Amino acid sequence: MSKQEYHPRTLIVFSGGASTTDAVLKAKLNGALPRMEIAGLLGTNEAAGSKIQIDKYPFLNGRGIDVINPENYRRDNGKRDRAKFSEMIVGLMEETGANTIAMLGNDEIMPDEPIKKAIWTVNQHPAPLDPGRIDQETGEHMDFGGRGMVGDASTAALLAYLWRAGAGRDEYFTESAV
Repeated sequence: MSKQEYHPRTLIVFSGGASTTDAVLKAKLNGALPRMEIAGLLGTNEAAGSKIQIDKYPFLNGRGIDVINPENYRRDNGKRDRAKFSEMIVGLMEETGANTIAMLGNDEIMPDEPIKKAIWTVNQHPAPLDPGRIDQETGEHMDFGGRGMVGDASTAALLAYLWRAGAGRDEYFTESAV
């Protein structure tokens, strides 16, 4: 697909207060994202995005925030049914015509199938993700993602790492992030 043919229809996924999502919606409203079309908004819990004033954004065409909470999908043994959660997201992508996914403050790990269906995905995370870095002594992954690394936890882990390593902020942040 050539660059001219590509028209991103983005499903924005979030879990919390949706401040980043709201910033993207405002940027779209102000003309800063002319080629991006917002296909839909997906909260992964019932309270997600409750502060977003949908009626301020005419390009959403009155569509509210869809909620697909992974906690609502369980197998008979009580464990989460990731396949059903994934199926629900893919269904929403098909319903809205979304061909890209932007995970903006999403606490839930995105299943593989929606990512495979998307032309591209964006994962806005408050700290660097480097799944290839492993601690030689413990064998643990040393990136700032994974279980428990949400919100302030990943930022605190990054700052603790920088302090212990004696590294400067310029090694991890771009000028636009500081």
